[in-house]
Amino acid sequence: MTCKEPLALLEYLGKTDLWTSRKVRLFGVACCQRLVHLLPRKAVRTALETAEQFADGQATVRKLASAADRAWAAQNGPFPDDERAELGAYSAAAEAVYQLCGPPDEMDVCELLSGIYNATVCDPDNPEEEDVFQVAMIREVYGNPFRPVTIEPSWLTSDVVALATGIYAEKAFDRMPILADALQDAGCDNTEILGHCRGPGPHVRGCWLVDLLGGKS
Repeated sequence: MTCKEPLALLEYLGKTDLWTSRKVRLFGVACCQRLVHLLPRKAVRTALETAEQFADGQATVRKLASAADRAWAAQNGPFPDDERAELGAYSAAAEAVYQLCGPPDEMDVCELLSGIYNATVCDPDNPEEEDVFQVAMIREVYGNPFRPVTIEPSWLTSDVVALATGIYAEKAFDRMPILADALQDAGCDNTEILGHCRGPGPHVRGCWLVDLLGGKS
């Protein structure tokens, strides 16, 4: 719970029942979305969207493979003529998206994180907080592996389910405090659940609580 190393956390989670190809890909999507300013080519940004769609069952394996091909080709440019290109930031960001578009159950998380790291260290404007963000995203997606939360069936009212479904579909995470209110109205008094809803976030697709309420794994 105090670990600050993303790869160490992922290695541990990979040995638990919490690990699924969907969740790890959505974690990767959240990390790569921080690199959008380093993805000048539309084909690579589209590949990033395809990876997210695939995680949600909205894209085929063939479409994912095509996205990977586009991201691979984009590593060689052309790129804007600026310092980021000279340092290799654009190429590394495209490499990260390429890894994110890896085949089902074969996505190389080590290479994904390596690409993200190389992109951020080569970006003059990088705030140098990538490890902090990635650790926060791991906890956002996987929750606390030592104290898994159980959802009481009585909490799954029509309001709660509708809110959770809408939040996920529309990426409307600003509604999380409203979800907390709906859960309380349904009888939920779990401080971890309510605190997660009302906390500062950030929240992303794959959020452990929204997944639980929506029946996703």
